[in-house]
Amino acid sequence: MTFKRCQIGPIGYGDDDREDFDDPELRQDMTSGRHGNGAQIYEFLTMLATCHSVVPEREESGHIRFQASSPDEAALVRAAQNQGFTFHTRRPNEIVVETGGSDRTFELLNVLVFTSDRKRMSVILREKSADGEAEIKLFCKGADNVIFDRLSKELNDRQMLARCNGALNDYAQKGYRTLCFASAVLDPDIYAQWSRDFKTASTAIEEREKQLVAVAEQIECNLRLIAVTAIEDKLQDNVPLTIRTLLAAGIRIWMLTGDKLETAVQIAQSSSLCHKDTELMVLAERSFDVVLAKLHEYTLK
Repeated sequence: MTFKRCQIGPIGYGDDDREDFDDPELRQDMTSGRHGNGAQIYEFLTMLATCHSVVPEREESGHIRFQASSPDEAALVRAAQNQGFTFHTRRPNEIVVETGGSDRTFELLNVLVFTSDRKRMSVILREKSADGEAEIKLFCKGADNVIFDRLSKELNDRQMLARCNGALNDYAQKGYRTLCFASAVLDPDIYAQWSRDFKTASTAIEEREKQLVAVAEQIECNLRLIAVTAIEDKLQDNVPLTIRTLLAAGIRIWMLTGDKLETAVQIAQSSSLCHKDTELMVLAERSFDVVLAKLHEYTLK
């Protein structure tokens, strides 16, 4: 997978034609502040380098190999590295990122893991500093529908949200996988109480997963949207030809995906599962009865 584009505040970055994400405009905007999104860019790159479950392995040559449970996580960490935010060390309760020739050490307080039901993951961390006055922050990444539902109305500008939503639709129509990144600064007292609840849920004997989900819901709220991203998941060689051959042989094919509808349609077209002129019936409802009624209505046409 390849990190392609991102929208940070009012500005979009990246190039569909480049193999690796490396946009000098992003670095210039971060340091110059000319578009007013410099702090957001810095926060976004920090999130890319810290909000994940990747394990770094340094080779004898000095090159860092990223071991990830999913290829999209590795793509995000590589994108941060290309912009000068290099994640290079993971300890049980620490993450170290090199930025501008200096190491930044983050105390990893909690990890709220990704699941197919949650459609998001979060880390809660505190950057270590000489004065010990660092803020406790929550970094969250996930699907647009779950992130947007958790955004603070006070912390997010409507115009900016509209631009990011437009970028998400544009990315999806090009067949890219999309993610949203959001953050929150946590009050120390509120976090302390939540941390006790989280520990209780983590050690529960009965319904542990259910309790962890409920506790996560309490803290993953009132978020500020930082950025939206696009990752390209290229088809393997000869996939369209293979699918056309299977279809010609009368074999029925189903595509199972967790992507946005627009992304799924684009991938289905590019893989020859369907064509641009194919009539599509979209059933996006969550109610079984409504879906059944629409299917019945469709068969009567």
